[in-house]
Amino acid sequence: MKHKIYALLFIVIISSLLYPQERRYQRMDGHKKIDQLEKLKLMEILDLDEEAFIRFFSRHSEYKTQMRKAMNEQDQKLEEMETNFTSAKMITDKEYENMINNFIEGEKKILTDRETYLKSLSTILKPEQLCKLIVFEKRFREEIRDVLLRDRMRMKKNRER
Repeated sequence: MKHKIYALLFIVIISSLLYPQERRYQRMDGHKKIDQLEKLKLMEILDLDEEAFIRFFSRHSEYKTQMRKAMNEQDQKLEEMETNFTSAKMITDKEYENMINNFIEGEKKILTDRETYLKSLSTILKPEQLCKLIVFEKRFREEIRDVLLRDRMRMKKNRER
């Protein structure tokens, strides 16, 4: 019986030591954390009732997903352009023009989707709330960018020491 208890105690101790190490190496999903922070701040700023809140965040989440997909597509187009610069393959002016036109079309689609999203919110939000949302989104992106840049600078300084 003693051996069973010692074995069980040994397993518990080993597993408790391994858990923090596993946790440290798990990748944190930054988008989810940023989205949660954004959602909390938007709840404060927009001051919506429960029904409007649910409708707004449903539409907002759908829009965010759509934008991430569109931005990923644009990133792929940029990578394709960059790959063509570094490859030994001969690219004609016509092919470059096609790449440029594809990129511009993607940018137009992003702007059109944003316009559609903002107009669709007019059924949920009052004009003042919509203005608050537009200003908030701009400021929030700037804050996130600044925080990330400061964090990178701090990490860079730490590596130099």
